[in-house]
Amino acid sequence: MLNIFRDKNFRLLWLGQFLTIFGTRFSELALPWIVLNATGSPLKVGLVIICQHIGPMILAVPVGNWVENKNKKIVSLFADFTQFLAVAILVVAAFFDNLTLPIIGGLLFLLGMASLFFRVAFNSMLPAVFGRERLVDVHNSFEGADAVSTLIGPLLAGLSITFIGAAWTLSIDALSFLLSFLTILFITYSFDPIEKEKKSQESIEGSKKLKGSFLEAFDGIKYLLGNKIQRLLTLTQFTLYFSTISVGLLVLVLTKQELELNATLVGIVFSSAGLGNLLGVVVMAKVKQIGWGKLLGSILMVSSLGVFLITISSSFVIFCIGMFFFDGALSMAFVLYGTARQSITPDRLLARVGSAGVIVSSGTILFATSVSSTLAEFIGTRIPLGITSALIFTTGIFYIFNRSLDKPISKVEPIELEKKKEEILYEVYK
Repeated sequence: MLNIFRDKNFRLLWLGQFLTIFGTRFSELALPWIVLNATGSPLKVGLVIICQHIGPMILAVPVGNWVENKNKKIVSLFADFTQFLAVAILVVAAFFDNLTLPIIGGLLFLLGMASLFFRVAFNSMLPAVFGRERLVDVHNSFEGADAVSTLIGPLLAGLSITFIGAAWTLSIDALSFLLSFLTILFITYSFDPIEKEKKSQESIEGSKKLKGSFLEAFDGIKYLLGNKIQRLLTLTQFTLYFSTISVGLLVLVLTKQELELNATLVGIVFSSAGLGNLLGVVVMAKVKQIGWGKLLGSILMVSSLGVFLITISSSFVIFCIGMFFFDGALSMAFVLYGTARQSITPDRLLARVGSAGVIVSSGTILFATSVSSTLAEFIGTRIPLGITSALIFTTGIFYIFNRSLDKPISKVEPIELEKKKEEILYEVYK
């Protein structure tokens, strides 16, 4: 995996991802902390978070269709700069004590839309920049950036809120987007839409000419449900995003309101997740040649165990241990999921499948935020944490008993939607 760091493009993109995720760890703690302090209501925290995901859920399909034949680097640059502007306005409002719920909600809506364009363009650019054979190392290395950011970000965010206040804490996130913009600016990326069109036509006998029509955007949605493997991956995507959002929100409410921990100690709890995340990256590099079905099922069960420990305990130490297991295993699951999704998707559908995936993730985030914040408001945090643990465990069971997914993730190849299920399974796993 370390060999990929010899690539200048990868070093730049990795640094940009690290900076962005690192900055996000500050706003993820600062904004809910501000709302909880002002209102004491987990439900209002949830409503604010929802604003960031409404736009992506509604507009992901047309955005994916639009991005498909655009220069992915240019789109990523504009999206990154827009994210910088949105957070910068939040910072200014915080400094002038005008950070009201409507202002937070409106700016998070803008931030969510910019993030949609960035994610679709950035992810669909990766196979062209690095090649499919290196995708597992690319995703695992990006997960490493997430791990390091999650290890140190929440702790530093908690210290920052405690000693210098929320406004300065948010400014770190704004700076991270600006620096990410600069890293993407200097990558080498060749975009030739004519040649791309020609190659896609040659690779698929009898395929239709890509016209970029609105209806073609729904090819991505059809593909997510077009075969058994994609349906299982879609279930996995739901589980991963639901558990990430639900556990993050519920643990924040639980540690602040029930355990009455200060911002620094809450930051330590979330940094424990980063320590597990970092270990997960190291382990993933060692076990990536194992059959990906059994591997994914096993690590989901470990993640479920971590949430279960948090559910039954009120100990600060046990919370840290639970977050360590939960996020460490979940980081590996995200690597396998992301690699599998891109590996089985044909080049011509990457952006549209990516945008369809955003609909699933955004819808899941909206659902998870609504459910977990509402339950936390009226019945507490323990029951929704238990439900989340059961969901992760059940998804793992599906993989453990699926005997067809026995090849290493690096050996999985694209699946065409038009082919019959029998032909698909034969060609992918022959």
